[in-house]
Amino acid sequence: MTPVSTIDLMLGSDPQFGSAEAIEVRNLARYRLGLRVLAGCHPRAADRLERLCGAADAELRPLMYDPVLRNAFEDDMTALENGADRSHGLVWYLERGIADSFDGLGPCERLARPRVRPWPDRGVSWVWTDLEPGSEPERVLARRLETLLAGTLSENGSGSRVTPDAGMLAGLGQGAALLAELLPHTGAGVLPHISLAGFVRDDEPGPSRTVRRAAGDRVRGRAHPRQSGGRRGWVHHRPGARHYLGRQAAQVYGEMLTPRGRRFVDWLLGAVAPIAPGILSERAPAVAAAVRSVKEVELDARGYRQAQPVRVCPTPAQGQLVALSPDPPRFRWLNDHAWLIYALCDGRDLPSLREGYRQVAGSGDADRLGSGVADLLSAGLIVPAGA
Repeated sequence: MTPVSTIDLMLGSDPQFGSAEAIEVRNLARYRLGLRVLAGCHPRAADRLERLCGAADAELRPLMYDPVLRNAFEDDMTALENGADRSHGLVWYLERGIADSFDGLGPCERLARPRVRPWPDRGVSWVWTDLEPGSEPERVLARRLETLLAGTLSENGSGSRVTPDAGMLAGLGQGAALLAELLPHTGAGVLPHISLAGFVRDDEPGPSRTVRRAAGDRVRGRAHPRQSGGRRGWVHHRPGARHYLGRQAAQVYGEMLTPRGRRFVDWLLGAVAPIAPGILSERAPAVAAAVRSVKEVELDARGYRQAQPVRVCPTPAQGQLVALSPDPPRFRWLNDHAWLIYALCDGRDLPSLREGYRQVAGSGDADRLGSGVADLLSAGLIVPAGA
């Protein structure tokens, strides 16, 4: 296998970090949980929010990926965590009927003329062509989308949106097909995560590329059909940048990572190792510092119960539970081990808790009970039974 093929396989085959399907399952679970929390905060919109929660995945997916609604949702979640009020968030759009229809289209996509999905067999991505809003809420939606676009362009405002013609739309689909062919694991997996594709003109000169690797003849022929005979195609990469980013993730911020975060960083560094010799050494000095020492935990004899109010949404196929802790409101992802301990913390006393844990986890994992309880306590998901 070539280095690129090896990287493609490693990035695309991990069942937790590299699976587009698994990532979407977690996104949907988190989104539904957030909608339930918002329903409790906004009684007037509770019916609409609960209706969204109960929608099938295919119905909810275009709404979750709508750029304006998703931005409003994420702002709402941040406001909840910080104890701030939101007067123009997701609920504002819902109360005006923006998401009342489950017709397979997102609210912004519904305004597009013509409506184009560049890779309909790989997700609900749509192309920003022209927007034709009718009602006042639709005009607000369109203006907000333009504002979000402006925030992603260059700082000096040199960029501008371009309405694609038929040739550009065809090229977009061809480029996606080429990406999926060249990188069958990661390339095909990226496309479902793209919710909106658009074209921008930016006359600002880009940064120089310092390290180049010639692409193969077949790639050049597909990517530049008119110039493949005389012009060289290039794939750019910068080893120095990769080592810098690896060092930042593994060493500079290593102590701030959770076990799940450390596994993610290790996975990324291992995947790019074929084209970045020595990058794995970036994580070696940080291993001892990053791994938190597990101290002896003195468990409360009264046992533990689940904190209230805590909202949860399970994803059994992945062995994970997403929970929203109450103080401060924050999403917490529990693996199967943490989920087990959380489920056992139902008010039973400590001997009963130990016995229930032993029956499921086995006696060999008894030491992990204390550290698991400590993690749940620090996350605000459980409290002593007598508290």
